Amino acid sequence: SQMLQQDVKKSKLPESLDRIMYFKKEEFEVDWVKVSDRSFGQVYKVKLKLWREQCAVKTFSSADDYRNMAQVCKIGRTKLKYLISNYGLCRDPCAIVMEYMSRGSLDNLLTTHVLMWPKKFQMIHEVAMGMNFLHSMKPPVLNLNLKLSNILLDDHLHVKVLQSLFFFKLSYPRCVEGALNGVLSVKQSSSWINSKDIILKILFKDSSDQSIHTYLEQKDFQSFKEVLRKEHVSMFFRDDNSLLHHAAASGDVESVRMVLNMGALVNCQSVRGYTPLIVALLRTYYDICALLIDHGADVNLGDHDLWTPLHFAVQAGNDRAVRMLLDHKATADAKDKDGWTPLHLAAQNGHEGVVRLLLPRLVSVDEQEETSGRTSLHMACMYGYLNIAKLLLAKGADPNMTDSDQATALHLAAEEGHFRVARLLVTKGADVNRVNGSNYSALHFAALRGCTGICRLLLNHGANPNFTTNQKWTPMHLAALKGHPETVLVLEENKGSMDARGQGGWTPLHLACHHMQEEVVAVLLTAGANPNLKEDGSWTPLHLACNKGAFPSTLQLIAKHADVNAQNNSKDTPLHLAVQAGSAPIVKALLMNGVEKHAINSRGQTALALAQQQQNNEDIVQLLNS
Repeated sequence: SQMLQQDVKKSKLPESLDRIMYFKKEEFEVDWVKVSDRSFGQVYKVKLKLWREQCAVKTFSSADDYRNMAQVCKIGRTKLKYLISNYGLCRDPCAIVMEYMSRGSLDNLLTTHVLMWPKKFQMIHEVAMGMNFLHSMKPPVLNLNLKLSNILLDDHLHVKVLQSLFFFKLSYPRCVEGALNGVLSVKQSSSWINSKDIILKILFKDSSDQSIHTYLEQKDFQSFKEVLRKEHVSMFFRDDNSLLHHAAASGDVESVRMVLNMGALVNCQSVRGYTPLIVALLRTYYDICALLIDHGADVNLGDHDLWTPLHFAVQAGNDRAVRMLLDHKATADAKDKDGWTPLHLAAQNGHEGVVRLLLPRLVSVDEQEETSGRTSLHMACMYGYLNIAKLLLAKGADPNMTDSDQATALHLAAEEGHFRVARLLVTKGADVNRVNGSNYSALHFAALRGCTGICRLLLNHGANPNFTTNQKWTPMHLAALKGHPETVLVLEENKGSMDARGQGGWTPLHLACHHMQEEVVAVLLTAGANPNLKEDGSWTPLHLACNKGAFPSTLQLIAKHADVNAQNNSKDTPLHLAVQAGSAPIVKALLMNGVEKHAINSRGQTALALAQQQQNNEDIVQLLNS
């Protein structure tokens, strides 16, 4: 697709590891929750203090694995919604920091759930898009470890491909040559599954029971009717499926009728709580559904997760089945074990027709599910379904209803970048200055994601550009942190503070220098940001740029009269830090701009002494001796 091609053009792999972000253990919250224990090490769920985001920290017991993950980390910094994002590396412990996927692996899901066809095709599409993106990069990247356990799911069962150690980067000629010579058909161990196997695994379940129900599975209905006896209807097979379950799954109405007429229990449940009605519904056998209902099937009897037939029909976007169930008195606002109603599912999945069927049968549309306290309006706005949001608001949905984190629908729309939805909410009375539990306003989220249009919309409707979060970050801080120069300009034009002090006394310029956001550094300095403000440890932005080896930012700061001889609390000058970073160009630039090369830090070291202690610093030593 055109969108994928545009993403690929931006995806040339960097040639060095300079741009990889390194985290320290103290940058995370203290509560590390182990979610997996594998042969390579452990995986923990942790929260980054600065970003306030849940992350997965994947530790390694082998130093070789950790070194190899540097290449994976570079690939993962390329942003695509079908790939797990890698945020950076951690040296203590040796780990990679990546996006956290709350629902685990596809392998686990397939062993515990039956997926409907739209969801199956959605998952296959998302895996294919992720792999196609990797293959389209320059140079191509091959993932030789694509297996179900490396395909992870978010809260709403969208899948992403996990970056693994088994990557190869090939030039185009090598790629062609490798294909011709069979290099690309790597011999896989028994635990690996190729792409075709993954598709088949998602689409079909294995079935090997040998009994009367095998006639139904083989569509041999004549033989089934010839051997069927009354005692068969009380039999149960694998997973506590009755003969009526198998008859319903076969799609043959007459077989179902025969089993029912012999006294089968129409509301019997499998080990997962599925009734024959749910089984027929999942396969869209409408005649069988009608027959079961005529024989007394309970349209409100749910499975073990309390998903009723209506939940399943709504999740699949099956208007016909939804109408049938509602016409037979299905409860329109039934809740599953997590408090999700059919309207939540319809809003989340963008099934506008289903929403239209449900709304006339509902008294309230502000029911909150119990996991995160979100309403159907939250769901529609988070996924950008404008027409559904319009329907819900017209039915009386409260645009300022908050979830368990005190987030409104506007927070979610701003965070996901849905401009038209955000505009609708604002016109319907959404409070642009409402903050969530972390004191984030919608403007904070829009700035963090670089959604400049939404920022301008919110500011034009009275959003405060200088609200601070619990960590004292303003929207300007967050835009600088993530490298969004256009957003910084919009905030500055609307009186956003360039020199606001956040946690630790850091200004937006400090954050931009620390995270090597050169374009933002240039915008901030041009707009008048003070290059000589010190944070709580007396570090100036120039200290941070030199410490990171960010040569362009260093030149920009010097051009704006940054103090090249400023000392932090450890008496280190920018020159000390440039030497530690091993950046000869920065050392040369500082020397040409009047830095005191004999300055001594609190450890009694000059920059030359530091350079002489380090290996492969001959060029820096020569510069300092000249």
